[in-house]
Amino acid sequence: MKMHNVNNRKKQSHLEYLKKLLLTSHIFEHFTQGKLDKNNEKLIEDWNPEDTSEYHSGNEDLLAEGRRQVKENVFAALGIPNPDKKKKIQVRIIFFSKYAAVAAILVIAILSGIYMLNQFPDHKDKAITGNTSKDLLCQTDNYELKQVTLPDGTILHVNRNSRILYIEQEFNVNKREIWIEDGEAFFYVAKNPEKPFIIHSGDIETIVKGTSFNIKAYKEIKKNEISVRSGKVEVICRNKTIGKLIANQQITYNTETGKYNETLGNWEDAAAWMHNKLVLKQANVDELKLRVRQIYGVDLVILEGILNQNHFNASYPADAQIENVLQNISEVYDVKYKFENPQKVIIYK
Repeated sequence: MKMHNVNNRKKQSHLEYLKKLLLTSHIFEHFTQGKLDKNNEKLIEDWNPEDTSEYHSGNEDLLAEGRRQVKENVFAALGIPNPDKKKKIQVRIIFFSKYAAVAAILVIAILSGIYMLNQFPDHKDKAITGNTSKDLLCQTDNYELKQVTLPDGTILHVNRNSRILYIEQEFNVNKREIWIEDGEAFFYVAKNPEKPFIIHSGDIETIVKGTSFNIKAYKEIKKNEISVRSGKVEVICRNKTIGKLIANQQITYNTETGKYNETLGNWEDAAAWMHNKLVLKQANVDELKLRVRQIYGVDLVILEGILNQNHFNASYPADAQIENVLQNISEVYDVKYKFENPQKVIIYK
């Protein structure tokens, strides 16, 4: 009970701090519009959220991280440089929605604060794999895509429902190494023959020195797939090279059976998700459900024994409606469907 009360007091202190931050938000708006006098401009430029000792006590690492994130998000939302930020990794979030999102400084400040409050007590997000502690590079939810720029200049386009790790202190020292714990990403790897770029995804290692390609490694679809746009890619499974790929070649590895096959394939089909297009190439039923959920926000409930043995091949433009997709599935595979609610569809015979 005592610890619970202490945490409540800490959270209350955070909320008081956020209230004061929100009260000054109009100053930032005027700053970006060039309406402030010199004294207030200096106030913004010299703003130091670290000077908040009267609001906080204990867990200084967490509080410092919270203040840093709030300040970073505020400046980013306003589109102005953060005077004390030295960028190492740049992240851009891309949302696909029928409704335009309005960027609001107050919302970002509140969400940043709430995020840190919900993490009490917290530490830097890490994952333990084997004997090595890894840092979180990027994570996406059901509705967002992210673009990440690494310190070496490599660019990642990260699909929904993805989680990618790396070892921050070791990256780009002797090699460049990341782990796709779950999900999918398209890579534009900065060329550096002296420092190979290695992507781990389950049993698979993808090794390049400068190229562009897509890796699909969602656990729920039970396969890894590497599709190459340009350059050369070496694919290794359990210390054995299973393929050396060039443009428009791909390897598909079954994570359940350990079997793999190399085929020709249009890299644009593999990367169609970047443009919010539903493209299925030899997709199993799990991938069909995943893609429909990602693009349309609809869960497909397929009754037992239906479509389990099928592989799906189809391509839909970005403006295709979910009804078009369902009608096509119904006609081709002789099944029926019904909406249980706007976010859930039952497929049955």
